[in-house]
Amino acid sequence: MLKRSHSIILIFISTILLSFGQILIKKGAVTASLDIYIFQNVSLIIGYVAYLLAGLTIVIALKYNDLSLLYPLIATSYIWVILLSMYFLQENISPLQLIGILGIILGVTFVGFGGKKSGN
Repeated sequence: MLKRSHSIILIFISTILLSFGQILIKKGAVTASLDIYIFQNVSLIIGYVAYLLAGLTIVIALKYNDLSLLYPLIATSYIWVILLSMYFLQENISPLQLIGILGIILGVTFVGFGGKKSGN
């Protein structure tokens, strides 16, 4: 049986899966042609599988904790996408993106501290 605290770990895992899925879909989109060969694009297929797994982990997490606490944590996927894009896609990060990352961290922190206190 999962505890409420495990649901936060599941959401963290889902954000990583979502982010890797987005990176892989981007890589697949660059090389994709819109014909039958799109179904042979490994990056696209793995990216969509990552999305599916992320969705399943979110559903499991939501069974054990409040939506109002868990769903804002999904916003951390924006942070992972920026960091992974820098590494895998050689994209540059702008000062405005850094401010956005700080805003997300602050927002998620406020939501976490604002949640009701409960046992596991």
